[in-house]
Amino acid sequence: MIIHSKRLIYLVVLTAILLGCATTGGISNNADQKNTAQHSSGFFSMKPSDKEIFTEALSFLSNDGKEPQYNEAKIRLENLIQQYPKSKWADAAKALLVSLNRISELELKLDQTEQKQEKLTHDLTMLSNKSKQAEERHTAEISRLQQENEELAKGLQQLKNLEIQLEKIKKRRR
Repeated sequence: MIIHSKRLIYLVVLTAILLGCATTGGISNNADQKNTAQHSSGFFSMKPSDKEIFTEALSFLSNDGKEPQYNEAKIRLENLIQQYPKSKWADAAKALLVSLNRISELELKLDQTEQKQEKLTHDLTMLSNKSKQAEERHTAEISRLQQENEELAKGLQQLKNLEIQLEKIKKRRR
C-alpha cells in the first residue's frame, strides 16, 4: 500500500510539473492581447498572423541546403507590410526587403558579368584559333619561299656554271 501511495504521489507531482510546463506563462498586457487578437482571429482563421508571415518569409531564405527563394520571401514580406503596417515585424520586413533587393541587384550584375566573361572567353578562343591558323599559313608560306629560294639559288648556280662553260668554249674557239 505504501508503494502504491508513493507511486500516486509521484504521478500527481509529475502531472503538476507537466501542466506547469504546458502553460504559456508570463504576464501579457492588454495591448499585446488586442494585437494578437487582431492578427489571428482564432485557431481556424484563414488569415495568418504577422509573425507567421514573417516566419514563412524567413523559411524561404533558409531552405535546408537548397537555394534560397528570394522572390517568394519578398512576396511574403511585402504582404506583411501591406496587411500589418504597424506590426512590430514591419520594420524588420522593410529592412529585409532592402537587403533582398540589393541581393537581387548583385545577382543580376553577377549574371551579366558571367555572360561578359563567357563572351570574352569565346572571343579569346576565336582569336587564338585565328592566330594558330595564321601561324600555320605563315609557316607554310615560309617553307614554300625557302624552297623557291633554294631552287633559285640552284638555278643561279647552274647559270654561273653555264656562263663559265660558255667562257671556256669561247676561249677555245679563239
